[in-house]
Amino acid sequence: MAYDADGTQIFTKARTVGGVVTHLNSSQVASLNGEVAQTSLSISSDTDITAGNAAHVVFFFPQRRDLVGVFVNGLLGNLSTGVTAAVDTSPDSTTGVDGTWTQVLSTFTPEATMLPVWRTAIRGVSAPNISAVRIRFASSFQFSVVPGAIHLYGGFTTPNFDRLAIWHPTLNQELTHMDFQDQTRGTTQTLQFRVRNMSSSLTANSVTVSTSVLSETTPTVASQMTYSSDNTTYTTTLSVGSLSPSTTSGVLYARNSLLTTAAISLWAGRIRATASSFS
Repeated sequence: MAYDADGTQIFTKARTVGGVVTHLNSSQVASLNGEVAQTSLSISSDTDITAGNAAHVVFFFPQRRDLVGVFVNGLLGNLSTGVTAAVDTSPDSTTGVDGTWTQVLSTFTPEATMLPVWRTAIRGVSAPNISAVRIRFASSFQFSVVPGAIHLYGGFTTPNFDRLAIWHPTLNQELTHMDFQDQTRGTTQTLQFRVRNMSSSLTANSVTVSTSVLSETTPTVASQMTYSSDNTTYTTTLSVGSLSPSTTSGVLYARNSLLTTAAISLWAGRIRATASSFS
């Protein structure tokens, strides 16, 4: 989930009932959803992982979601051991404490590294029609827990509202991922996609397509991604025009042109379609 860009609000709560509550800013949220573990955010924790005493990271979604997977990286201060976590979901909580909560992942050990396990250590869950997710952390000592990264996987319970979706190039369905796989430096690969206006009543005006990258490198991942509507002229930002309600663009092209100096590692970029307004 692109929770750093969709209006999701995230709070942390330090250990014990009435612990310090902190509302994360946009930079902290982006780091938490990135592919490189963040180290600046820490939460005072307890040895008890029950809801009253554990350290919390709580996500409040602006629209209801179906959660199908979770990846959690967590460290104990600067140590790679001693942290445990559990995951709860709620259909109605407004504070992270009130409402009905259901544990969907019992106590487990968060990952201590990121590459490549953020793609292979995703824990499956089944939590449809929820409005909030709560990650509880505890430690073997009362040290501060550092949630290096939290990735949530799933989709909208009701997907048809005023938003744009990256659409499959031939099938009538949302495109969940595009993978250039193991690409050699100095080579180019091109994949196809479309953009769909999910609103049933409003036009998406001045739609543009570009690349969003949470964990950048040098040279940047975004600079090596370009887009085209004719598979001839490619630009880093592509103007699609306006899309009427419930309509889909023509086939568009995403090209990954790896430089000979491209960083060798596992990198992720997101194709973002944005509208200047809906009217």
